[in-house]
Amino acid sequence: MFKKVIKFFVKLIIVLVTLAIVGAAIVAGWFFYSGYNLYKETLDNEDLISRVTKVEWSEDYIPLEYVCDYFQDAIVSVEDPKFYEHEGVNLKAIIRAFKTDLETKDYTQGGSTITQQVAKNLCFSGDKTIARKVAELLVARDLEKLYTKDEILELYLNVIYFGDGYTGIGPASWGYYGISPADMDFNQSTLLAGVPQAPSRYSLTKHIDRAIQRQKIVVQAMIDNGVITEEEVAELLSTT
Repeated sequence: MFKKVIKFFVKLIIVLVTLAIVGAAIVAGWFFYSGYNLYKETLDNEDLISRVTKVEWSEDYIPLEYVCDYFQDAIVSVEDPKFYEHEGVNLKAIIRAFKTDLETKDYTQGGSTITQQVAKNLCFSGDKTIARKVAELLVARDLEKLYTKDEILELYLNVIYFGDGYTGIGPASWGYYGISPADMDFNQSTLLAGVPQAPSRYSLTKHIDRAIQRQKIVVQAMIDNGVITEEEVAELLSTT
């Protein structure tokens, strides 16, 4: 009798595991199907190159060569330290964010690379859903095929929001500091680089205390990413 019970429970577990795997595959397939349809519909309305060209021809567009190196290093280190290594997608970050999204059911987690954020800003708006996340991944794949890393970073710096009505590094630098992006110093660069993660929370005009705390995270990210040393940071901050 005992053996029969054990066999029954083993079979039951096998059935439940199989059903869970099949169910997960069906759900994943549905999300991919929905995301692919959104991707196709979006680019059918306007292709990716046309969207990029519109940004590049905007009045406030700033080429990468006119953005100081401090800011470039800071934004990459804090937003996407593996930017120059991956092909548009950071699988570990996506899996981590996807797991949290499913648990919270509010899709608050990012896990996005710089390339994905460019894809989002160029092509999508509205509520964040898993289907839209899939569509972003597909657009990010296209961006990585069509443009170099520096071109993608340049686009990113011109489409992200810095709070207080400033979209793009040009308006943000002039608006907050009254100088061009090329003239920002280390302190200004690391302070501004922390804003895009949550522009309202880290507003330089309304919540400077939070922005300064966020700046510490940015600087530490730069150190961790190997673009600057603690000694160099101390020296730079002592002169500002």
